[in-house]
Amino acid sequence: MKGDFTRNTFDPLHRFSRVLMQQGRVQLDADWNEQADISLHLLRSLAADLIGPHGGVGTAFQIGQRAGDDGRPMPSDFTIGAGNYYVGGVLCESTGQNYTAQSGYKVDPGMPEILKGDLLVYLDVWERHVSHLEAEGMRETALGGPDTASRARVEWQVKVIAADFNNEPPPFKEEYASFLNHLSSAQIYRENKPLLMADVPQTSAATDACVIPADSRYRGIENQLYRVEVHKSGTTWDGTAAGKAGAATFKWSRENGSVVFAVSDVHVNSASNVTTVTLDSLGRDRKLGLSREDLVELVDDAYALRNDADPLLRVIDIDEESMTVTLEGQALNGVGSGSHLHPMLRRWDHRLDAAGAKEALDGALMVQANATNAGHWLKLEDGIQVRFRAGDIYLTGDYWLIPARTGTGDIEWPLEADPVTRTMGPAWAAPQGVAHRYAPLSLLRFSNDGIMNPDGVVDLRRVLIQLWA
Repeated sequence: MKGDFTRNTFDPLHRFSRVLMQQGRVQLDADWNEQADISLHLLRSLAADLIGPHGGVGTAFQIGQRAGDDGRPMPSDFTIGAGNYYVGGVLCESTGQNYTAQSGYKVDPGMPEILKGDLLVYLDVWERHVSHLEAEGMRETALGGPDTASRARVEWQVKVIAADFNNEPPPFKEEYASFLNHLSSAQIYRENKPLLMADVPQTSAATDACVIPADSRYRGIENQLYRVEVHKSGTTWDGTAAGKAGAATFKWSRENGSVVFAVSDVHVNSASNVTTVTLDSLGRDRKLGLSREDLVELVDDAYALRNDADPLLRVIDIDEESMTVTLEGQALNGVGSGSHLHPMLRRWDHRLDAAGAKEALDGALMVQANATNAGHWLKLEDGIQVRFRAGDIYLTGDYWLIPARTGTGDIEWPLEADPVTRTMGPAWAAPQGVAHRYAPLSLLRFSNDGIMNPDGVVDLRRVLIQLWA
């Protein structure tokens, strides 16, 4: 959730049942958001306990053959039935559509243009943060411009991957674990989450009670919510040239990635490797604006739904009068070309010459680690440093939040005792999102010219029995 929040305090392990406001106290966004999370956790847990990992009523998300106006089957396409389907307790609502008409299509980057052979159709479900720049009518115009609350939207996509079932269909309907194992073999699902550790260690002992060492504790002048997010999927980099190609990269923001600028026009000059964008606004102030050498990501709705990770762009010039920004690098795949897709520039705050990190080809930083589970410390700023656990698989969109507070000169991060020294130190933590949930829908068989065989359809949905008319 890339919103302008103080922090995210919800943790199901606390077993809190509600948030109780007290009279005369300061109201914080974190308290209100935690109450919403508590209620949502209850509802989704109840639905998952009653329904199971997935299930729906009637023809909800039923996969069928798509026919053209002439009644003949349409190649490389199929229909998605209307109705409600639950995945991990999350409600997915379909009004009925075609596979190729989904928002953000093409949603399967590894699939050929022509569908052929045996394919597994499955449902991918997650939550996406939506600001007033991405949804019409959210901002109250009577306020004269300021935005208020943002929203979380349930996104779902029907996807396909190869699944050979010439001899016998896989038991995906009866054995949910076998379905997850199939996704795991394609590196779509991970049972074991990657881990990150954050700290602001005191590296110098104080010799004067009135002087704090310059490299000690959090040194920022403001409270911040740092966001460390994986950009390109991969594993940790071992520091070798050979291991760089398959290594993950990451980016970070001191504002939780919430500094964004609405884009009204995009022009790409391939010859000079430059992209020029026209913005609706250059930001509220200098702190939340753009500067030369800033690294930005050009995004829109389709980009977000595909979970793309195009190379970041570098700000090389800003014309405040015309509100145009010149960027080094090229916008790819038509990102930002349609106003209906709500194009935006998102600012990231890392620098490519940061100490403890090496530059990657995509403008992000290398997820670097040594050969041990201890990982390798990478410095962000103002004393904050992070390290990624070696050997883990990191996927695009994995993120961690690090609240930094000036009052304590520290960050809020879970602690644990060292098993040898018994001293307290930072603990490894799994990503706080994005949480994806999956459900099998159907097994399909396509000919080499992309025509679906209706006799080869195996329905993998779990259809609930309605007790009412």
